Amino acid sequence: MPALITSVAQNMDGGFLGLPVGNYNYLARSYINSAAQVTGVTDLVPAVVNNHAYTVTINGIPVSFTSGGAATAANVRDGIIAAIQAIAGALALVTPTASGNNVRLTEVAPAAGAVTIAGADGSTTITPVAAHVSSQPLPPGIAVAKGGSGDQDLRLMSVTGDQILGVVLYSPQAIQEDVFGVGSNVLYGPNSIVPVMTRGAVWVMVEESVTPLSPVFVRFSPRGVNVQVGGFRASADAGPNAVAWPLATYRSTASAGQLARLEINTP
Repeated sequence: MPALITSVAQNMDGGFLGLPVGNYNYLARSYINSAAQVTGVTDLVPAVVNNHAYTVTINGIPVSFTSGGAATAANVRDGIIAAIQAIAGALALVTPTASGNNVRLTEVAPAAGAVTIAGADGSTTITPVAAHVSSQPLPPGIAVAKGGSGDQDLRLMSVTGDQILGVVLYSPQAIQEDVFGVGSNVLYGPNSIVPVMTRGAVWVMVEESVTPLSPVFVRFSPRGVNVQVGGFRASADAGPNAVAWPLATYRSTASAGQLARLEINTP
């Protein structure tokens, strides 16, 4: 789980992390830190072996299927799917479907935590397709992405193609602790309402030096000491681990670890 900024930061100009910049009009929208963030998806890729016992465990629940003497990719796949469907405990965790000759397992309840898929027969390759992302507390001053199934659901960024909604605002009425000062925890918990600035200017913390001429990049993957997903910088970082946000502009100069004015102009 990525680490989070959990304290209020203030700069010498009186700006606070996640607060709108004075003298700017802004627009904000309420979103929900949905518990159902990104559903985990895993493919089982079985090798075709005659008279073979295929075994997989789903959160420790064993599932097995034995092929016949004239096994084919299709009947091995369908046999594994049927075996999973026959076990209520396994079926409550994942939905098995055919994906070519593979068995695709899609988590049923992402809010309950990632489902662990393990193989035991030596003839089945387990291939992650989409990593599970659980809901987690969100600090102010980070960029967040569209997520979940509803129009108002948001989540932490996780891939380059995420739709960035805006920047989480500080709101003492909605956070877990409404103590406004350096060192206080300011986090929006799972299923809480989160105010997100979509247009205007807001104070954000930067990972590296920025100027008004610097492009705006947003971190979607932790790396090294820069662990805050949704954090801001001026480059893509190795990997890349940050993506350009052309709808945002720095309006001040700041060094690494300092607050900068960020202007947002989403449609």
